[in-house]
Amino acid sequence: MATSNLSAKLTAFVLMLTLVAVGFPVCAAADDPGWPRERDQDGAHIVLYQPQIDDWKQFKQISGRMAISLTPKGGKPHLGVVTLQMDTDTDMDSRTVLLSNPTITGTSFPGVDPASAKKLDELVRTFLKPEATLTISVDRLVASIDEKTAAPAVAVKNDPPVIFASFGPAILLLIDGEPVLAPVENADMQYVINANWPLFLDGDSHQYYLFTGERWVTSSEIKGGWKETASLPPKMVKIPGDPQWAGLKPYIGPPQGRCRRCTSVTCRPNSSSLAVSQSSPRFPVPSW
Repeated sequence: MATSNLSAKLTAFVLMLTLVAVGFPVCAAADDPGWPRERDQDGAHIVLYQPQIDDWKQFKQISGRMAISLTPKGGKPHLGVVTLQMDTDTDMDSRTVLLSNPTITGTSFPGVDPASAKKLDELVRTFLKPEATLTISVDRLVASIDEKTAAPAVAVKNDPPVIFASFGPAILLLIDGEPVLAPVENADMQYVINANWPLFLDGDSHQYYLFTGERWVTSSEIKGGWKETASLPPKMVKIPGDPQWAGLKPYIGPPQGRCRRCTSVTCRPNSSSLAVSQSSPRFPVPSW
């Protein structure tokens, strides 16, 4: 609420500066008597509520809606809405705006039959003739303008990632889209650019080789079937010659014995996560 009031005050201040800057004429205008306002005419009675402004074109003409309560002579009150346009003259000394020359563009009286609605429409026009005027303060007018500065809605994708759980050594091989291959310098091998682990392809055998951080595993398919390999193709010795892969030199060679608990590999799209535990969960969970 505080932010809204501050926004309205700032908007009013900016509008007033703009009005002064464009040389707005100073008009003699009565003070704003507040809302709602009542008028009587030939036995009929109308209650006008503060207009809700949709637009203030060049600070010279407003378009908006106004709730009313209209009571025909000898009849009962009917609630309705009037849509209209009015010219504006601003008096910066009194901080008021004179609304004049009302043009009714439509009326609505919910729950009233068409014939009665037509009579009510004709009656309200006798109250708001072209020569009718209303005075409203600049602050009220600005506060009633329908703000249209909200940013357009943007479609977002907030689907939660797929989470995998492993109760032993494991890595999550992420491929950002379809695998993209590039040649390794000075080696008859290719590597997958958009993988999060060192992943190579031997084009001759159509076999993939993946470094898990300690050991090598191999598979003919990226998506699965990964197994520890006892040997690497001789051509892979040249891979560390590429400065990008120099750090792999200590790991390209015969494996130092078989692993007791081999690292499993899960390959999924880039929007996945992996939770690793060294053992299966034990229930019940102790309270602390």
